[in-house]
Amino acid sequence: MPVVERCFIKLALTEHAQQQITLDTPGANYRAVWALSKYFPNVKTFVRAHDVDHGLNLEKAGATAVVPETLEPSLQLAAAVLAQAKLPMSEIAATINEFRSRHLCELTELSEANGSSLGYGYSRIMSKSKSQPSDSSDASQIPEGTLAI
Repeated sequence: MPVVERCFIKLALTEHAQQQITLDTPGANYRAVWALSKYFPNVKTFVRAHDVDHGLNLEKAGATAVVPETLEPSLQLAAAVLAQAKLPMSEIAATINEFRSRHLCELTELSEANGSSLGYGYSRIMSKSKSQPSDSSDASQIPEGTLAI
């Protein structure tokens, strides 16, 4: 077995194993999430999705958290347009952060209403965080109200 595979297997067996998946094609992301979920179920997988539908499929394959790839680039593009319009950087940052917060609140409401995380993994992370006892020494805990991306 190659050294890289042996190292990955050792890491995957640890209690706090995590993997970020950002491959170029939806199929490759799906296969990676599925394989990790099947062979290393304790590994938390954070993955970039093409869109919300793809994100839902990735969650079904076992992803811990999924973020559609269009969200943050769109926010960055909006910030660039606002900067070109000579708005103050503090106002741009406040506007982008307000949109992001409002968007996450809407997603939370929708996920509670229909039992889905809409491709973000947010509700599933939050329910795990709330159901686990609070231990400030555990770095793997995600604070309430935080989106792991």
